[in-house]
Amino acid sequence: MQQINQIDYFYINIVIIYDAIQLEYIAALDTYRHFALAAEKCFVTQPTLSMQIQKLEEELGVKIFDRTKQPVIPTEIELLLLHRPASPFGRPA
Repeated sequence: MQQINQIDYFYINIVIIYDAIQLEYIAALDTYRHFALAAEKCFVTQPTLSMQIQKLEEELGVKIFDRTKQPVIPTEIELLLLHRPASPFGRPA
């Protein structure tokens, strides 16, 4: 039986927890690196976008973005979350 490594375990948890809207918000914040601009592009208020990302971070127990930097920068977890190569079946490898 293949052993599940820490990264795979993290992805299993993400698949169970996140929804498409939260993923859209994370992708927008990754693209625009500014909460207000990302929220505008997602057609939501900045507090809505911020709260949804924070909710996901709390559920996963990790920080997805470093908010101490301007512009906001992704953590290693976010880079893995959005930029992981897909398998031939359309799921993360």
